Amino acid sequence: MHAITSDMLGKARKELKGIRCRIQVLESERHLAQKEPCVKSLGKDIVAALGNSNNDAIILKIAQLRICICLKEGPFCRDFQCIEDPCPFTH
Repeated sequence: MHAITSDMLGKARKELKGIRCRIQVLESERHLAQKEPCVKSLGKDIVAALGNSNNDAIILKIAQLRICICLKEGPFCRDFQCIEDPCPFTH
């Protein structure tokens, strides 16, 4: 498993502690431009993308499995425009 993150809050390594995965923290200034090539290099047809902010829209657009995480403030992708076939649900 790979975790590709911009780690804007600096918590990724702590949050993923104990999970066997390769953590790739992207450069903060270029993180948006780096996400698409990362997903494509892993194989976009086998990637499950999870996103919780607008900076994840590109990976949600190209990955085979797309999971948009809706936080208190609601879905981040304007009307799920980055997802062709959304199936949102809440608990």
